Amino acid sequence: MRGSHHLGLWWAPLLLVLAPAMGYVPAHRDLIDFFAPMRRATAEMIITGTAPWLNLANGCGEAWFANPETAVLYPPAWLHLALPVPWAMTLEIAVHLALLSLGMGLLARDLGASRYGRLVTEAAAWSAGPVLVTVGVLNNLETLAWLPWMVLAARLDDRRSAPLLAAATAMAWLGGEPQVWAVGVALVIGVARARGPAMVGLALGVAIVAVQLIPFLVWVVEGDRGPSAAAWALRGALAPADWGGVLAPGAATAGGRMVYAESLFLGAPVLVCALLGGWRRKWVLAVVVFLGILATLPEIGGGGLFLAITGGLVRYPSRFALIGLVALLPFVGKGADEWLAGKGTWLAAAVSVVTLVVCAMGSHPWRWWLAGIPAALMLVAAFTPSMKRFRGAVLIVGIAGMITAGLSLLDLRPVHDLRASAPTWPEATDGGRVYTPAPAADVMRWLATGLGARRLWPVGYLNLDDGLTLARTDAPVANGRLAEHLAITDEGPSRRWWLDVLGARWVILPAAEALPKAMEEVRQKGGMRLLRNLDALQLVSLAECPPDTQEPWRQGGEVTVLELDANRCTATTIAQQGGWLWVSLAPVEGWRWRLDGVEVNLEQGPGIVQYLEVPAGRHRLEGRYQPPGLLPGALVSAAAVLRTFFVFGYGLNAKSSVSVVRCD
Repeated sequence: MRGSHHLGLWWAPLLLVLAPAMGYVPAHRDLIDFFAPMRRATAEMIITGTAPWLNLANGCGEAWFANPETAVLYPPAWLHLALPVPWAMTLEIAVHLALLSLGMGLLARDLGASRYGRLVTEAAAWSAGPVLVTVGVLNNLETLAWLPWMVLAARLDDRRSAPLLAAATAMAWLGGEPQVWAVGVALVIGVARARGPAMVGLALGVAIVAVQLIPFLVWVVEGDRGPSAAAWALRGALAPADWGGVLAPGAATAGGRMVYAESLFLGAPVLVCALLGGWRRKWVLAVVVFLGILATLPEIGGGGLFLAITGGLVRYPSRFALIGLVALLPFVGKGADEWLAGKGTWLAAAVSVVTLVVCAMGSHPWRWWLAGIPAALMLVAAFTPSMKRFRGAVLIVGIAGMITAGLSLLDLRPVHDLRASAPTWPEATDGGRVYTPAPAADVMRWLATGLGARRLWPVGYLNLDDGLTLARTDAPVANGRLAEHLAITDEGPSRRWWLDVLGARWVILPAAEALPKAMEEVRQKGGMRLLRNLDALQLVSLAECPPDTQEPWRQGGEVTVLELDANRCTATTIAQQGGWLWVSLAPVEGWRWRLDGVEVNLEQGPGIVQYLEVPAGRHRLEGRYQPPGLLPGALVSAAAVLRTFFVFGYGLNAKSSVSVVRCD
């Protein structure tokens, strides 16, 4: 009985695991065409004993282990080793929503909230729009779920603080969203009760993940992010009018722009409680305001300032709005207690009136039911401070509206609707590389219509399910030289040299476009057509001269054997006279090459093309890939894990000793 009294509401998201049993699975945003294939591919690599270092099916060979989104080292993602994707994905989401809710509830208690206030916080933490939006961007949710636990560990005042903070910091990193993780680290430094142990804990946490952090940093340095990527970095910001979405669902609309945060909805009751609870900690509110400004800067002419602050490394500025709003949630509990005590009259009245205005300005069919009615009730309750039960009912109605609005963000769909019965382009499943141009704005709108379109014009990682090998990648960081190569290729027929040396044996184009030279049509489907590029080079070829964009490729010999296998590339060549080996693989750091058993360095040519001069005769080129810094990173990680266990054990022993002394 005592246990049920303190059970709370954090466990409610775990009910989501019933969805697969009823034939449904969450399918919001990137879950189906990005994270599900990614999880499946990683699980298959591990199960078959293949080191998950490289993905040769995307981006001309992209660094897989270096990308924390792949969750190779993240224990909750290992569910996919044992469960079918619908069950594993749903359970992964449910566990992290519950973990976030429990952490927020404990933080609310730490901030002085009553049991009732903690219940309100827990319910808000798994139903708020800014939280449920991240379900469709799974790595954001998984990192976000560990932030309250990082803060809780930093606020402990005993020797357990550093090791627990190290563990939470490491798990947050492995969750896969470095930008959210970095904000969490900054929050920990700001709220820690003892700065020294907090810094030790953070340092240990970083050391624990060194095995992946080092390859990640190399991946970013040689990638396509930075000030030059402004076109991508500034997409998905919030216009000032979009902030109405905090008060009413559907107020954050596209308006011809790319929308990253489909919902910011908290509603008047929850927002008022959050502001009441955080009022005495104005520095937290200042941080939230700063994050909100960052989310909006590109839409108010501050794109240059945003790039200067973030270094061009952060995409989708509205991500900062989600983090800022979630940072308010721990204060909801304390604010709910103050609201029930009769406080917040003028704040509640002001927020309620603004909410009613926002509702009146929109056309969302459920806006009045989910936001307007709770706001109207709060307006009445604001001037009846003695009616405690009525004020409590207002909170319940507000939470119910938020839950109802948030359910659609899960986008539950029948499992059978998400399975492709057969590859969309079966002819292109022969291992040949597939090229599609960068999608224009109208194509992007078409791709958003469903999975069928995204299989016709492959995006995300659906190609892993369909057996296609893509020249492009939708990874958060693409190799910089690959990005430059593809940008030139996209310019069209005048850049045919770049397409052919890309090794793109297959090309997918709209059926309305003219047939390019040296290509033949193989199939038409859904307004698209699959073309065979007759001039495409092999991924390893032998030419008469080094690569030169002004000179056509001329055969200098024959590649008799070409094998691409996981993290290895092997080619055997025969030539009557000396020539040049061309290799069309993304030049990511980590490849090591040997020619006839002797280590060699490939010269960098235009775009991704690398080359090596070889004498006449028969030769064997062998390349092996391993993430850069893997061994030293693994040693640092192992030492940090041992150190963390030692410090934690010492802390427990010290606490037990103190307890014994007190008892005596």
